[in-house]
Amino acid sequence: MLTFLVVPGVFEEWNIKGTGPLATNGIEAGVKIRPTAAELKEFESWPTPHFNAGWDSYFKNKPDKPVMHYSVIAGWFGDHMLMPPGNFFTMFHFLEYPFSRGHTHITSASPYAAPDFDAGFMNDERDMAPLVWGYIKSRETARRMDAYAGEVQAMHPFFAFDSPARAHDLDLEDTNRYALPGNVTAGIQHGSWSVPVPKPEEAPKGREVVSSSRKERRDELKYEREDVEAVEEWVKRHVETTWHCLGVRRCFFPFPP
Repeated sequence: MLTFLVVPGVFEEWNIKGTGPLATNGIEAGVKIRPTAAELKEFESWPTPHFNAGWDSYFKNKPDKPVMHYSVIAGWFGDHMLMPPGNFFTMFHFLEYPFSRGHTHITSASPYAAPDFDAGFMNDERDMAPLVWGYIKSRETARRMDAYAGEVQAMHPFFAFDSPARAHDLDLEDTNRYALPGNVTAGIQHGSWSVPVPKPEEAPKGREVVSSSRKERRDELKYEREDVEAVEEWVKRHVETTWHCLGVRRCFFPFPP
């Protein structure tokens, strides 16, 4: 994230011209998606399979309604004190039409009294499967980007050590590229317990072709039931709100005649 102390010129450019890095929110691309019939069938075997009832009642006959949105942010969208040095991009996803509902009620005639507020996060089990699915879909998209060089394990679900779905850190080659001059600890596993990202299953051959797909091919990760449970626990720990799905409500203020 940008700070006044590190890049004062960025803020000066924004204040004077309205241009530069602060003229964008960093969101480079976004996707609105609906699950396929095969994916809906797969949801039925997941630990929290309740979404399909919501699909039938709300989404099935409304092809204009996306279930999930996910985007890529050019940078780490979070607390940089929790991250190692380096360059990152962030995948985030949210429900376009969540079933969970919260409430806000006044508790007093005084405008200064604290309201009765309940965000209602995840109080409807139908929201769990699409959030797990959103993590899986956005992660697969990230793994096919040219900028992909591994993941930060601490920011992913706590998969079993031998799970094919577990997160992988930078490999030694990229670690050395990021290392400071004279760094002799790159790649040392003792005390680190990191596992480097494996090589792609299919690397480009011959002349590289610039396209909108990818230059390396990676097989989709396989998620067992225990892996899906790990993602569910991750969702419970990290779920928060986004503004798009809050909706709009009419307010009425009665005035005396």
